[in-house]
Amino acid sequence: MFPRAPDLVNQMAAEKGYKVVGVESNDAAMATGKGRIEKSVGMLLGKAVKKGTMTKDAADASQAATLANLSFSTDQGALEGCDLVVEAIIEDINVKVRSPG
Repeated sequence: MFPRAPDLVNQMAAEKGYKVVGVESNDAAMATGKGRIEKSVGMLLGKAVKKGTMTKDAADASQAATLANLSFSTDQGALEGCDLVVEAIIEDINVKVRSPG
């Protein structure tokens, strides 16, 4: 299960210390996206530990900090107060027309 482009954008921003809100259309999609990011972060940091470029303690701290910067919702109201919103909706006109954004 590899991250999709929106998941990677969220992950990279969170890794750099930005607070990120991921909004999905339903709970299943939200859980899937969150799971992809958690798995990707763990895998990348695990590789760094295995290579010897990061200690296990540093990797654990980095993972905790990254995941703490992420929040998820199915409510677009969660985007209120965000400085930047990146739209990454599926390329389906029927879905885009229904999206209030």
